[in-house]
Amino acid sequence: MKEETKTLQQLKCHHCGDSCPDESIHIEEKHFCCEGCKTVFQILEENELCTYYDIEKHPGTRLNKGQSKERFAYLDYPEIIAQLTDFKNDEFSTVTFFLPQIHCSSCIWLLEKLYLLRPEIQKSRVNFMRKTVHLNYDHHAISLREIVELLSSIAYEPHISLDQRNKKNQSHVDRPFYLRLGVAGFCFGNIMLFSFPEYLGISQLFEGQFIQFFGWLNWILSLPVLLYSAQLFFKPAWEGLKQRVLNIDIPVSLGILAIFARSTFEIFSHSGAGYLDSLAGLVFFLLIGKWFQRKTYDTLSFDKDYTAYFPLSTTKIVNGQAESVPVTRVVPQDLLLIRNQELIPADSILLSDSARIDYSFVTGESLPVPKKKGDLIYAGGRQVGTTIKLQVVKEMSHSYLTQLWNQDTDEGNSPDGLQNLADKLSKNFTLFILATALVGSIFWGIFGSISQAVQVFTAVLIVACPCGLALTSPIILGNTMRLFGKRGFYLKQSAVLEKLAEIEHVVFDKTGTLTQKHQEGGIHFQGEMDEGESMMVASLTQHSQHPLSRMIFNSLGQEEDSLWEVDNFEELAGKGIKGNINGKHIILGSSFFLEEQTGEKPAVKKGTWFSIDGQLKGYFLHQINFRDSVDTLLTSISKDYEMSLLSGDGDKDAPFLAPYFDSENALRFQQSPMDKQAYIKELQHGGKRVMMVGDGLNDAGALKAANIGIAVSESAETFSPACDGIMEGSRVAYLSKYMEWARSNVRLIQIGFVLSLIYNCLGLGIALMGWLTPLVAAILMPLSSISVVIYGMVATWVLGEKMGIPPVTKVS
Repeated sequence: MKEETKTLQQLKCHHCGDSCPDESIHIEEKHFCCEGCKTVFQILEENELCTYYDIEKHPGTRLNKGQSKERFAYLDYPEIIAQLTDFKNDEFSTVTFFLPQIHCSSCIWLLEKLYLLRPEIQKSRVNFMRKTVHLNYDHHAISLREIVELLSSIAYEPHISLDQRNKKNQSHVDRPFYLRLGVAGFCFGNIMLFSFPEYLGISQLFEGQFIQFFGWLNWILSLPVLLYSAQLFFKPAWEGLKQRVLNIDIPVSLGILAIFARSTFEIFSHSGAGYLDSLAGLVFFLLIGKWFQRKTYDTLSFDKDYTAYFPLSTTKIVNGQAESVPVTRVVPQDLLLIRNQELIPADSILLSDSARIDYSFVTGESLPVPKKKGDLIYAGGRQVGTTIKLQVVKEMSHSYLTQLWNQDTDEGNSPDGLQNLADKLSKNFTLFILATALVGSIFWGIFGSISQAVQVFTAVLIVACPCGLALTSPIILGNTMRLFGKRGFYLKQSAVLEKLAEIEHVVFDKTGTLTQKHQEGGIHFQGEMDEGESMMVASLTQHSQHPLSRMIFNSLGQEEDSLWEVDNFEELAGKGIKGNINGKHIILGSSFFLEEQTGEKPAVKKGTWFSIDGQLKGYFLHQINFRDSVDTLLTSISKDYEMSLLSGDGDKDAPFLAPYFDSENALRFQQSPMDKQAYIKELQHGGKRVMMVGDGLNDAGALKAANIGIAVSESAETFSPACDGIMEGSRVAYLSKYMEWARSNVRLIQIGFVLSLIYNCLGLGIALMGWLTPLVAAILMPLSSISVVIYGMVATWVLGEKMGIPPVTKVS
């Protein structure tokens, strides 16, 4: 009978690992705790997905029984579907779900194989840190409700909160964590209070039974600390052992158990007072360390996702007037004016008769999608063609736009460079600590006492911590990204900072990068143009965001309200623009473009020409004003890096620019977007690490091809998703300082590694000498992590102040 009971107790569910009440639910030799777990296994087996169980033992979560699928009926309502949908076109929809059940690599593996369960789910991608899954699915073949029912059937029911869907900043309070911290602190204080006779050396003044009573009280108070507060260390340690991975929680857990076992023996054998104050203090201070790390990461994450991580603005119609505003000011019912190639910041209804929307930012497909009046336009699209009017219907989400910008980042890749070194050191660290603790305790057990052996064993396990190694790189890089953002330079991800420190060759675009984008005057027309033709040119150029188009438009002085409608507007990168106005075909662009389009050769190759119905009318001469600090910028960059300049314009500025560049070959004019991209690749084939700095209009391909692509933006309305970073136009002068900052960052990380290693060597040495009690070790361990965080935050702040780059003034 005892053997049978023991067998049942050892019988674990094949899916979730819980104990099985009996042997009634099974498939061959595989037993399950409930019908739900059995059902999930059958679904996976039918679809040949049982590799799920090979990645981890018992990876699943128990299926909640007794819940009817009818509770998902609300997902059939169109308004609910629209509220949850991120994007929808004629072929597929996208949606993002929060799945709190995600906890291991098996979860990721299974959720990214959903297409094998239902082929109608085209793609699924898991963000493990946020516990979300992003799905693309064919809405003609499978409904949103069916997807949720499928996820629920395999024990990953999404957490859907419609009330919170539109709230930007949901503050999440981890109540269980704070409760564990509170319990540990309460018990620690009371155990210390009951231990005062021991501290003061007056325990002999009290009767034996009285001392025993306080010992039992301390032992009872230690139980909540051990069984509840310390679970944050025991669970990860156990999970690591199941996966055959030695994580940092294993030595900490062993230290806690060793103190508790030793203290329990002393108290109940009446041979001592034990070390329960050390146990409670250990857990309390370790939790304080975890709290500090969490607060630091939360702050960095919040800045990245919500506080204008990259700048976007849009044109809003206020009292009949168009004005540029930050997208954070866009709310439902607002009217927006979206020009050619501008980003649509929020889901909106099209008020204009028609539009052509490029959703490549969202879907990867660059072919524009025709839209008609009344259609819903999703955030992340770009208008291609004439200016359109939209009415916002859904709250703008900065985090969604950040997600789109980062969607080509492979989160599964291992970090490289310094962070990869830190990860390798951290992984081998735990094994080294366990071996050191064992050797030290054996030594003191032979040449000292059992009490000293236990003290050394626990102190070594507790004081040594690889967290400093693991924290140094992300803290320094993350805080530097935040400080860069406050100074007008916005990076896609922290890896860009490491790449920035390795750049060897800098390639500049000219127009809009080294020159001022928006200039009053400086435009002179050569030729014949009456008032009607002036209105035509103004009507055409008002749809383009190219700096020259904006300059020509401003020079003509036409009111936007009186402009004429443009049909079949088209902008050809690096060439020009064209369209039909009042039945006439208007072309504006370079002399080469006009000759190509009209067959008529312009008299001179300079300037921006325009024609009406194939007849050349004249050209606009523009005096390009370089940025005030271009001399300082190019001089400082040329000292440390090789430089090139690529421009689609003529070579009239070559005499001014030549002194800054090593050779004439480094100055390349009349370059098409394809020429720029080919030049970048040519440099890379020569072994150079290249950074391209452009305005993102005619050089998106070059930005993407370069090791780092930086888009210079005045208003950020023409944000380029191909770039790795965005720099506000006023910040270009500080480019060399940003690059110096990135190089100095590498040194800060290296110093952080050295400090962490010094701490661990000193701590281990003192612990092995038997001079460190478990309580002091418990205080020192989180202090090591806290000191690394403080070092990283302070060092990057001091470095930022030293660089002398003033912060930008943000409009909220």
